[in-house]
Amino acid sequence: MSPADDSAHDQRPGSTRRRFLEGSVALAGVGALGALSGCSTASGSNQPAYAAWLPTQETIHDQEGESGGDAATDTRLGPSTEYLPFWAATYDGIADYAAQQDTEYVPPGHLGSLHSVVDLWVDDVSFEFHSDHGFKVTETDLEADRIVTAFEEREFERDGTYEGYQMLTSTESPLVAAVDGGRLVEAWRPELPFVEFHAPSRTVERLIDTGAGRRDGLVEADDGVATLTERLGMATQVSGATYERVTETDPERGQFRGEVAEGGVRDIDGTTTELRHVFVFASDADVPADAVEAWADPDRSPETNYFEGWTDVSVSTGDRTAVVEGRTDTADAFEWGDPFEQSTPQRTTGADS
Repeated sequence: MSPADDSAHDQRPGSTRRRFLEGSVALAGVGALGALSGCSTASGSNQPAYAAWLPTQETIHDQEGESGGDAATDTRLGPSTEYLPFWAATYDGIADYAAQQDTEYVPPGHLGSLHSVVDLWVDDVSFEFHSDHGFKVTETDLEADRIVTAFEEREFERDGTYEGYQMLTSTESPLVAAVDGGRLVEAWRPELPFVEFHAPSRTVERLIDTGAGRRDGLVEADDGVATLTERLGMATQVSGATYERVTETDPERGQFRGEVAEGGVRDIDGTTTELRHVFVFASDADVPADAVEAWADPDRSPETNYFEGWTDVSVSTGDRTAVVEGRTDTADAFEWGDPFEQSTPQRTTGADS
């Protein structure tokens, strides 16, 4: 979410990879994006739409402390900047279930609207995709003028155009926004330990280029991420992360040696929500099938059981992945009720310090 609001996805120093896991399994209030339902052709027909927008770490992380720059400033990143969490979602299933049950979806950290500047509700948004590493893309059915006007009412000014997008900046906000039709692209500079970020205006432009296929994204640059996004697919809510190869196993945390990416899915199917958690490893030889199966047992009683409440749990392996699948009641998988009478705990995620 943007820094214009104190959202549930705000990144705080000291956040850990464990919190990402808790968020992806226990659920995040996310969004999704979309020119874009279905699959992307950027990295293969089996890639979900949001995969085309995933930027390389070099696009947003500034290893050398540059504030702007061009391709010459893209350098090899250190381990602390290899970590990149992301979230995506479609809202059709949420809207349908809410209508059938005569209830409302409660977005964590928000009082109804999905955006702090633009008045956006579930019915307005087809797809949202974001990272608390400083970027967000939202596909809406609103007209561009309505989105631009909402920003102007919050002291943003039109600041030229880029590839058909209206750029919006403000001296009162660290956020830079770009609008093309109903699509909104945003970037800001989070304050994270050991990680520097490029200027938001630069990030917005490069994100636009990535989404349009003019610049290679993370799926093209990292086959582990390509494997992850293909296995996650598109769903009601998706979370994922990529990081430097894990060197130590900690089964209580669901951390296994050889991991290079992981993610989770919640997909509404009427009153049942399908669940999936995906681990991607550096090679087939690294996949610890027995250890993952033991960790995914919903009946075990460790300090934290991420799969408590899951039913029909199964584990499959193949193509350097381990996939845990299950299901739960939709009523328990999301927050429902009157968004103006409820509040939900904020959730922080981020890189290990």
